[in-house]
Amino acid sequence: MMPLAIIRHHRPIYALPNGVSTTNDFLDELWCDASNKMMPYTPSLWQLWKTDLVALVFAVIDKTLFAVDGWFPILRSYSRQKCLDWILEHQEAAGEWQAYFPPIHFSILALLLEGYNLKDDRIVSGLEAVERLAWQDVKGKRYQACSSQVWDTALMATAICDTGACLNSAFLLKAVTWLRSRQASSSVGDWRVYRPNLPPGKQPLPWRNLLFLAFYTRFIVAQKQQLLLSLFEMFILGRQC
Repeated sequence: MMPLAIIRHHRPIYALPNGVSTTNDFLDELWCDASNKMMPYTPSLWQLWKTDLVALVFAVIDKTLFAVDGWFPILRSYSRQKCLDWILEHQEAAGEWQAYFPPIHFSILALLLEGYNLKDDRIVSGLEAVERLAWQDVKGKRYQACSSQVWDTALMATAICDTGACLNSAFLLKAVTWLRSRQASSSVGDWRVYRPNLPPGKQPLPWRNLLFLAFYTRFIVAQKQQLLLSLFEMFILGRQC
C-alpha cells in the first residue's frame, strides 16, 4: 500500500511499446469487448441509491476523497515522506520487499518517482532481487511471482510421504533439518508492534525474507515438521508408514 500511495500521487503515464494511437490494440486482451473501452468506474449514484445503499456510501466517500485530492499540500508532503521512510525501512538486506514481484516492482517504481536514480544502491539491489525471480530457458525469459522455498519444502516433503515413499528417512530428515535452519530468531519485523515481548520463532515464505513473515507459512511449516517427525519415529521403531 505504501508504494501504491506514492505511485497514485505521481500518476505516471508511460507509452505502450507499440507507440501512441487512438486505435492502439496492445492491451485489448484486458477487455471483454475491446470495441467498447468506455467502461464506467462505478454505476451512477442514482442507480446505487435504488439498488445498493452500502455501495452508495462507499461511492460517495470515494468521490469526496477524489474531489479534495491535493487540497492539503503540506499534509501530502508529510504523508509522502512517511511512505518513503516505510519503504526504505522495509527493504531486505538482499534488496527484496516481501520477496514477491509486485511489492518489489512497485517499491522500485515509487523510489524512482521520488527522485532516486537507477544507480542508487537501493534501486540496484532491488533490480537484482527482481532478477532472482527470473527464469530463462530456450523458450525465453519469464518472471515468477515469488520464490517460496520454505513453503514448498514443507509441502513437498509431506507429498512424498503421501506417495508411500516416506521410508527414505535420510531425505526427510534433510528436509526437516533445512526447515528448522530457516526459522528466523531475529526480533526485526512489524509483528513487534503488537507483540513486543513475544519470543521470535518466525518462518519466512522464501528463504531470504526476514522483515515480512506470514503466519500461515509458520503454521504450515510447524504442522509439516510435526508430521514428518512422527513419521521418523515410526520408521525408527520399525513401524509401517
